[in-house]
Amino acid sequence: NDVIEFSHNYTFIEGVDTITDGIWILNKITINGNGYTIDAKNKAAIFLLNVANVEFNDIRFINAVSVYGGAAIYANGNANNLYINNCSFINNSVTKNGGAIYIYSSNMGSIINSRFINNSATGSGGAIYNYAWTGVNTDLIDKCLFINNSASQASALYHLYLGTLKNSVFLNNSGADIISGYGNYVGALRANNNWFGNTFDDKSDRPNVSSYLDINWLYMDITFHESYAVVCLNKLNNGKVYDDYNLPTLTLKINSSTLN
Repeated sequence: NDVIEFSHNYTFIEGVDTITDGIWILNKITINGNGYTIDAKNKAAIFLLNVANVEFNDIRFINAVSVYGGAAIYANGNANNLYINNCSFINNSVTKNGGAIYIYSSNMGSIINSRFINNSATGSGGAIYNYAWTGVNTDLIDKCLFINNSASQASALYHLYLGTLKNSVFLNNSGADIISGYGNYVGALRANNNWFGNTFDDKSDRPNVSSYLDINWLYMDITFHESYAVVCLNKLNNGKVYDDYNLPTLTLKINSSTLN
């Protein structure tokens, strides 16, 4: 159970770095990025996993490419219980599935407090493709941000079996944000308290996700006053307002009559 601590950025150097398919991780390890960046310069993939209980913390994965899947992280076979915390995945792309992350193992693990921006796949899952075949309920995506991701289907997230998606934001992804469910596992992903850009005027518009998804979502209501604005998030399920469920209200003070 080794631990690696980053102390600087890592950048792919053409003509010097010869590994373009990604660096294999074959032993249990924790990598603490400490805010540093791995920049593949649109020349290489980054990590390939075939072992359980690998942990990534506080790393920026940018400009990775792959002709397979998961330009930043490709987790296959024995790569169960992956843990990703406070990481950013930006401008990663693949010609198959999972622009940033591809998972094909018995269970995914947890992805929390992370950001997925401008990732793309010609197949499914512009940001994440998760094919965890045992479909355990412990698979979790929590407090993540998905912006401007694209794919031929499931522009942000392709999630096949059981799991929970909560407290996350989906904005400006092309096409359906999420596709989930297949065969006996239809509707198995629980999507709770996520925001898809819904406001008070369009609060009942179902987010652009697959019809199989078991989903409720948040909408934003802003009330302007002379010197302040009140921002409130509320929850809906297929257009029904939960009148007894209000998230904490945020009050914004306005200076010089301008709200930015």
